[in-house]
Amino acid sequence: MGRGPTRTDPVDTETTNLVAWRYSQLRLAGSDSDNAMIVSQRTDISLHDAIDLLDHHCPPNLMVAILT
Repeated sequence: MGRGPTRTDPVDTETTNLVAWRYSQLRLAGSDSDNAMIVSQRTDISLHDAIDLLDHHCPPNLMVAILT
């Protein structure tokens, strides 16, 4: 018997989209990939604070150390 199409949980999709958007914003602000991934997955960390630090020439690894 064939299986019908699978459905994804809307919450999982929303979370995935949010993390992807946060990641892209951090990369645009100058973060490297590894540090952008760390911060993008931590939704308890303010994206605005992270980008402000990067805008003020804070190195991405220091940004993560400050915010985590």
